[in-house]
Order: sequence, then C-alpha cells, then structure tokens
Amino acid sequence: MKARLIVNAITLLNAAFGISAMTLLALGPELGLSRPATLQRAALLIIGALGPDMLDGLLARRWQTSSEVGAQLDVNADTTTFNLATALLIALTPVYLVDVAPLDAPGLLALGVAGQLIYGGAALVRSARMVVIEPPRVARGRYFWGMTTNQASLLTTALVLVAAELAPAWRRFGAAAVVAQAIVVAPLMVSRVLFADVPNHFVKGIVPRWPSLLCFGLGVGVGPAYGWAAFIYGYGVVPHLLRRPFGRRPVHESPPRPPSS
Repeated sequence: MKARLIVNAITLLNAAFGISAMTLLALGPELGLSRPATLQRAALLIIGALGPDMLDGLLARRWQTSSEVGAQLDVNADTTTFNLATALLIALTPVYLVDVAPLDAPGLLALGVAGQLIYGGAALVRSARMVVIEPPRVARGRYFWGMTTNQASLLTTALVLVAAELAPAWRRFGAAAVVAQAIVVAPLMVSRVLFADVPNHFVKGIVPRWPSLLCFGLGVGVGPAYGWAAFIYGYGVVPHLLRRPFGRRPVHESPPRPPSS
C-alpha cells in the first residue's frame, strides 16, 4: 500500500509540472517575466515532467505494484503535461516570441491556436488509444504504434527553446517552425508507423549513443538549448528509425483463448 502511494505521488508530480507550466504561461508576463523568458521556463517545466513520468513506471514495475486507479492517473497526468500544457505552449509561442500581448497580434495568435488545435486533438486521440490498445512488442525492445505524446512534446519544447534563443529579427521564423512542426507531428501520433520507446532503448543500448556526445559538444559550444535540441532530434528521431524493424509485422500479445465447449 505504501509503495502504491509513493508511485501515485510521483505520477501526480508529473501533473504538477504540467499545471505549473500552464499557470506560468498565463501569468508569467503579469509577474514581470518577459514573454520569451516565460516560454523558456514553461518549456523547462514540461521537460522536467519527463523525470517523474519515467520514474513512476520504473518503481511500479520494480515494486510490482499497480492498480486501475494508478493506470488512469498516469494517463491523466500525461494528458495534462504532454497534451494540454504543450498545446498551450504552441498556441502562445508565436505571440510570446515577438514579445507582444496576444490580442495585439491577432494574426500570430490565430497561427498559434491553429497549431494548438491540430496538435491537441491528435494528442488526445493518441492518449485515448493508449487506454484501450496495448502497445505491441517487437524484436529487441518495445515499440509503439505512432509517436508518443512524450516524444512529440519533447520535440516541441526543444524547438521552442531554440526559437527563444534566436535574434529578435528571426523569431517569427522560429514561431512558424514551431507551428509547422506541430502540424507535422500530429498525424505521426495517430499513425501506424512504429516508433521506439526511446528511454527503454537507451537503457538497453539498442540504439547508438553518439547523440549524447553530440549533445554535450553542442551544449558546450553554442549553448544548452541547442545541445538539448541536438539530443532530442538526434537521439529521439534519427537512430531508432534506422534500427527499427522495417518489413517486420509487430506481434500483439493477446490472452489465450478459452477452451471451446
């Protein structure tokens, strides 16, 4: 019982990061933060939620404690952080990057809201599928049908952090890139393309670790935002696509059929 409470508390911490990110996006400028700085801090909060999101599952498996409530709590926490908070980040990125109030730039706000609706809708469908469809297991690791909301959120936050580091004259292009990426990622989340469970593959050494070295080098050379983006794009997208089992049909694990009468 105590172990289950600990795991659920860690899951709630994931949701707390997401709620904090949304609160910061709404109130950051009112608290004296510049709008680009608000975007950066909100993106960092969403990234921070990845820690408890991975830890709760790890502890639940190690302690062999699980429940229907805990499973639903995990889905709801992921929805809060990687769906809703990330969608709000996308909506406000175009106006916050150029440091104007949302109602002072209706065109930019409409661009962000369009990206938010497309991304948010796809992410909610992805989460609903995860509730009723167990991800398939295939050779040498765990894969998922479609990009997970966690991966899509990390791609979004990486690009937002880089866009906020751009010179002011280039930030409109960064904002357009964030929205364009959200529109591209949305169908991938609900697709039938296999995407690797990257943290699981990292632990097992299934994909190469060169992106870690690239992340370190870029982080030292040009700044943490670019290093993080290099890690997310390099490790989270490229290597596992090269290693995933093309041409192999994933095998679903189904319960045995009851004996016929």
